Amino acid sequence: MKKVIWIALALVGIAFAYLMSQGLYRSVEVQTGEQGGMLLVGLDHTGPYYSIGDVFETLRSEAGDAEFVGVYFDNPDLVPEDSCRSFAGWIVPSTAAGLEAMGRNHKLRMLPIERRPSTYCDWEGSGMVGILLGTFKAYPALGEVAAQQGWSGEDVIAYEHYTDGSTRFVMQY
Repeated sequence: MKKVIWIALALVGIAFAYLMSQGLYRSVEVQTGEQGGMLLVGLDHTGPYYSIGDVFETLRSEAGDAEFVGVYFDNPDLVPEDSCRSFAGWIVPSTAAGLEAMGRNHKLRMLPIERRPSTYCDWEGSGMVGILLGTFKAYPALGEVAAQQGWSGEDVIAYEHYTDGSTRFVMQY
C-alpha cells in the first residue's frame, strides 16, 4: 500500500512540475498597438474552437515548417459552440505565393489580416497543454485591457500566431 501511495505522489508531482513548466502560475503582460499586416493561406473551420487542431494537422503537409496562425471570428460566450467560425492557415510572403499554394490545393483560400489596433500578449510554452494554459490566461486579460481602452464592436477578431515554443495571442478591434 505504501508503494502505491508513493507512486501516486510521484505521478502527481511530475504532472504538477509539467504544468508549472507550461505556465500554470505564469501571468500575462498585455500590450496595445497595431498588429497584423499578414496574408494567410488555409482552410475555414466551423465548430468548437478546440477541434481546429485537426485542420492544422491537415495543413502541415501543405505548408511544411511555415508559421501557422489560427483566426477566431466569433465570441464563444455569445455564439453556440457548433457555429463558431475560425480559420487555420500559414503565413505566405505574397499573393503570388498564396495563389501557388491554392493551385496545388483548390480547397485552400487566402485571408488577409489587416494591421489594426490590438491588444496582445506573448506566451512561452509549446504543445497543446501550453497553448491551452495560455488561452485561459490570455483572452480574459486581453478583453480587460480592451475594455479599459474602450475598444469593442462587431469587427473584433482574435488570432493566435504560433512560433517555435511560443504563441502570440491577439485581439483586433
